[in-house]
Amino acid sequence: MPTFYMDDVGASSQSSLPTVHQEAPNPEPPEPHPDPDLSLPLLDDNTRRAELDERAGFHFVELSEDKKDKVLNAQVQIERAIEKALLSDGYSRDELSQRNKRDEIRAFLFYPKGKLLSIKTYESYVKEVEFGTHRSQPYKIGLTEDFRAGVKSHAPVRNCIKKDRELHKAVPLLYSSLTLSL
Repeated sequence: MPTFYMDDVGASSQSSLPTVHQEAPNPEPPEPHPDPDLSLPLLDDNTRRAELDERAGFHFVELSEDKKDKVLNAQVQIERAIEKALLSDGYSRDELSQRNKRDEIRAFLFYPKGKLLSIKTYESYVKEVEFGTHRSQPYKIGLTEDFRAGVKSHAPVRNCIKKDRELHKAVPLLYSSLTLSL
């Protein structure tokens, strides 16, 4: 109920201030809605695993089924985390959905010297992405500060790799062909 006050000239005015009898409006803050692009992965885990298995091809020839499963499980977890981080950074969902882009990313993440990483390395990568993808080694492999700031190189990534020992200096151009969504 509004309260009326008399001013200096005898006219009444209504106060919008709450009184003992009037409750202050207390609007409920809107519930935060998760970004649907971040809450849904681009691929379900079975499809992702099948693509990774197909991509691995001859790399799995000498591995036991147990080791192959460990590698694939780790790759699925790592790739899912990297994908979510890239989407949260504003990378285009459409581009990341392209198989050739996923395969390019997989090549540098999982086969940096043309062969599988060790199971220990995959397991350490899984632990790293569980504690924060943006600070993990797999994420850093693909992105440099310059790239995150929007500076991109249009040179093909494979031209950047001149020597194996320089690989980790060259690989940060990995995602250079992806564009940021604004």
